[in-house]
Amino acid sequence: MKEDITGIILAGGKSQRMGMEKGLVVFHGQPLIQRAVAVLKDLCHEILISSNTSSYDYLGYKVVHDVMHDSGPMGGIYSCLRESKSRVNLVLSCDMPFVTPDIFHHLANHAGDAWICVPWHENEHYEPLCGIYTKDCLPDMEAYINVKNFKLPELFLNSNFKALKIKDIHPQLHKNYFFNINSPSDLELAKELPLV
Repeated sequence: MKEDITGIILAGGKSQRMGMEKGLVVFHGQPLIQRAVAVLKDLCHEILISSNTSSYDYLGYKVVHDVMHDSGPMGGIYSCLRESKSRVNLVLSCDMPFVTPDIFHHLANHAGDAWICVPWHENEHYEPLCGIYTKDCLPDMEAYINVKNFKLPELFLNSNFKALKIKDIHPQLHKNYFFNINSPSDLELAKELPLV
């Protein structure tokens, strides 16, 4: 899976609820950003980090700043897709420490010729920050960004998109796989959950 695939780690949020740079929060002895790197490094030949700070320079990967400020995760994905040398890109938010490489293998096996493929809980509830995004979606994404519509689910409805039902990834796949840590209380709750 590694050949000509880039990993994009989203670490550009404002972290207001956390009160510190979210990717540097230590979870089970390791900063969240390093857990995300560990998931993607064996799947990808290159890793880009979406962030508007220098907090992650120490990792040695290219840090990509947002082309448009205050554009949310869509802006981070868009900015990194523009920098990526790969058509196929694996996107993962740094605050989802339970995601495993297997989830990306399932997405890759399911994506077919879709430009975007993400896990889906059904009922219009997606996991857009854990998915496959190809550079083919850049024009569609740019059109949304130009009108300041940064809602990824709305982009999905108007792009070449596939959703993979989470129960089809694994019949017993627990929602904890996609638990994200946004606040100190989330961090404490996550520490009580079993590592997968």
